[in-house]
Order: sequence, then structure tokens, then C-alpha cells
Amino acid sequence: MSLTTGGADEGQSAYLIEAGGTSWYFQDAAGGFSSLLDSTGNDWISYSTAPGATGEYRGIPNAVYPAGHFHPGRTNAVSTIVVDGPLRAVVETSTMDGNWTERWEFLPTSARMTMVHAPASYWFLYEGTPGGAIDSTDRVVRAAGDDPIGGLWSTDLAAPEWTAVTDAAAGRSLLLASLQDDTSIDSYRLMENAMTVFGFGRNNTTPLLTGQRQFVVRFLETTDTNVLRATAPGVAQPIVTTTAAGDERPAEG
Repeated sequence: MSLTTGGADEGQSAYLIEAGGTSWYFQDAAGGFSSLLDSTGNDWISYSTAPGATGEYRGIPNAVYPAGHFHPGRTNAVSTIVVDGPLRAVVETSTMDGNWTERWEFLPTSARMTMVHAPASYWFLYEGTPGGAIDSTDRVVRAAGDDPIGGLWSTDLAAPEWTAVTDAAAGRSLLLASLQDDTSIDSYRLMENAMTVFGFGRNNTTPLLTGQRQFVVRFLETTDTNVLRATAPGVAQPIVTTTAAGDERPAEG
């Protein structure tokens, strides 16, 4: 895997993290992902400056509302590369006021975010385009159900907390997991038939998460709901990293 600086995505400076055939574009002055390309080039976020759900609302993790921290398109944060190794990279981002800090750890098959410092409530969102665009065959899978992309639900996800968005044409899924169980409402809806609105700790426009928490984003090369339900609990576990001979070596669940 590799981390490249000095590039741009959707009009802003961005780090490019390439791992396992995927490309993650992280706007360093925003602290959020503007593009997430799978191994065949489909963009599962598709952020742009187009209005509303057609572009500017999209991103990961879009964590702080209404301040807009860690949302692509913003310029209120500063990012630092903490680790840049062949098997692991770590980026830490703090808002310019020093109040919020997140850390992203990139591994060969996944990315993990830790909310390091949060002075108020927040959420973790995936607002994007499964497989590059909303399609009627896209699905939203969780332990308790399998819904069409146009579905609507609001509930506390059962432990371990996860949701996967699938794209049949691409033959893959984007899995999102919270590594800490809680009793907060998690929710999903489709906005204007243009983007997903999935959130850990989101009840309408109320953010519910507090303190330090960790989340994982990972592509899986399947849309089989049985495989997803069998695989997700292992992904939603803490990731242990060790260092050997100067290299960062990840051990993933």
C-alpha cells in the first residue's frame, strides 16, 4: 500500500491512499473522504461541489453537525501523517480550533477511524453512491434485515454493530462497522434518489455518539447476504498492530 501527498481531489488538496486495488482520496484540510474507488474504478462516495445530495452532501465520516467538521469540501482542519509504512499508514486530523481530533489508520484491506477527542456529540456517516451511482438493485444489509436501497429504518443495531451497502453490478459491498456497542439509534434512508444517508449514532438530525470510538470501512468482494453476515462480526473487532524490524505489520480480524 502507499500514501501519496501533494495531489488534489474535487478541487482540494488530498492524500491518495492506495491499498489492495482501492483508492481512498482524503481531503487533508477537511479531514474527510471525497472519493473512494474500488478495484474497478467505481466511486462509492462521488463527492463534488454540485448542490445537495447530488454532490456536496456526500462524504465519510461527515462527523460533526452542524459545524461541518471532517466533511469533504471544508477547509477548517489540519492533517499530519503519523505513520507512512509499506503495510500501514496513519493520518491524524485536528480542527483549527483544536477541539476535535480524528485518526485514520489504513491497512491493506480496510481503514479504521478513531475519534480521539470530541467535546460534543457526533455521528459517523456514509453518504455516497454504492458502485458509483444509486441503482434499484443496490441493497442495504444488516444482521437483522436486508433492505432495498430505497428502504428506511431507524434502530439500535445489534452487537456487533455493522451495515453493508451492496452493488450487484460491481459484485462487491462496502462494510461499515462500529467497534463499540451502544444503545444509540442508528439509521438509514435514501436522499432524493441520489445518495445513501447511513449513520452510526444518528437520529434524524441529532448526533448521539460521545467520547472516543472506533469505526471500520472495508470493501468485501461479495454481495451474498449470508457471507456478509458471517464475515461482518470478525471485521467489527479491534485491529491489533505490531512493529517488527521497523515495518508496521497489521493483524486484522
